[in-house]
Amino acid sequence: MKYYTIFLLIILTVSCRAPEKDFHEKKDEGVTYPEPIQKMLDAHGGLDAWKTKSTLSYHVTRGERKEIHTIDLKNRNALINGDGYDIGFNGDQAWMSPDKSAWPDARPRFYHNLIFYFHSLVFLVADSGINISNKGMQEVDGQALIEVSITYQNHVGDSPEDEYVLFINPETYRLEHILYTVTYFTGERRKDYNGLKYTSWKEVDGLLVPDEFVGYTVEGGILAKERYVATFSDIHFSDESPEPSIFDIPEISVIDSLK
Repeated sequence: MKYYTIFLLIILTVSCRAPEKDFHEKKDEGVTYPEPIQKMLDAHGGLDAWKTKSTLSYHVTRGERKEIHTIDLKNRNALINGDGYDIGFNGDQAWMSPDKSAWPDARPRFYHNLIFYFHSLVFLVADSGINISNKGMQEVDGQALIEVSITYQNHVGDSPEDEYVLFINPETYRLEHILYTVTYFTGERRKDYNGLKYTSWKEVDGLLVPDEFVGYTVEGGILAKERYVATFSDIHFSDESPEPSIFDIPEISVIDSLK
């Protein structure tokens, strides 16, 4: 087990989506996306380039707290190395090792892909089972942005009632910020949004990915009070898949059920 200082996001917030067999092959060839989404994908390096990647890893830091995340992009299996604990997902079950003593309130199934989903959202909107609706230009806190609504079909992941609202810069087509709901714990659709602003981007292996984002409360559809800052370093992509055994459930571990 690797020991790093805990990165704790104040249990903030995004749904846990259950992996399917191959996330890079789920869409039929020739599929088209609404223009803002296609231009957003292109502005961040392109979906074709994303599909060539098999592994994503990074260090994520909040203050002095740190974790290392490794994700198999083909099946979304995940491994998180923290200070005194590991969290993993093997495609079926989420686990924490050796136990929850280092983080008593942890929910591995909820958390294992939480940061990854925020970090790679630009490309994950191209997953199957997602409904995309272009809402057009909106003025948000004095800035003209393109608003795109994201919802999920009933069979998608553990929390298909989640909703995302993407705000895209109409000049650069970079993703500026998002609003999102969390339904994992209730299973009920809701309208009390959380917010997240992408404050810094970095080109890594031809893809533009965030190396910092900031979480916010939301008031009246506007980002309000800052909640946390997450910074990323040592971001790496690989064309090779990670060793599958790193996601295996350790002998000494606890399993997190769906709910």
